[in-house]
Amino acid sequence: MCFRFSLRRHGSFSTRKHKLRVSRTPGKRNSSLFLKKKTGFVICGVKKTRLNGIRSLNLIRKTKFPKSSKKISRAYGGCLSGKAVKER
Repeated sequence: MCFRFSLRRHGSFSTRKHKLRVSRTPGKRNSSLFLKKKTGFVICGVKKTRLNGIRSLNLIRKTKFPKSSKKISRAYGGCLSGKAVKER
């Protein structure tokens, strides 16, 4: 079954930002809900693996978070993984 509706925001092209989900209202009407873009993980500069203990946040939420939750309390915390630091 294909649902037909128009985009509520300006610009009707299907781009990366215009991801949407079809929602059925209690009045049996189809409406579109815009989805947020997924954020990427923080990656180690040497090993190219995901850093543990650091949350993946978008830029707006990242500025409001405290500095202690954006890095790990050791040398090169938040930039390199533990294995990469041991090899240095």
